[in-house]
Amino acid sequence: GKKLMGNKCVCPRGLMDKGNKCVKPPKKITCRGGKKLMGNKCVCPRGLMDKGNKCVKPPKKITCRGGKKLMGNKCVCPRGLMDKGNKCVKPKKPMAKKPVAKKSMTKKSMRKQ
Repeated sequence: GKKLMGNKCVCPRGLMDKGNKCVKPPKKITCRGGKKLMGNKCVCPRGLMDKGNKCVKPPKKITCRGGKKLMGNKCVCPRGLMDKGNKCVKPKKPMAKKPVAKKSMTKKSMRKQ
């Protein structure tokens, strides 16, 4: 490739010098969807994410409180706990009925009859 022009070697018209070789210049990259050219790639600006070839704001980060954990896009109480007033609490165990002491018939009580 290169041709002598004056006292310099230059690439012919339409080619560019890259590492002592004459090459075609890269095609001009056109970015769409709000993307910006960085190097040779189209990327979304800081704070935005690529969704379907468009730059959009990322979904709001969900913060769970009261001991809840994020599952999918909802805050839920871990297994074994229940939601009470926006807090995860241990469920109250139902009170077991105390056995009623039956009067047993003893030999003495049988004699009185």
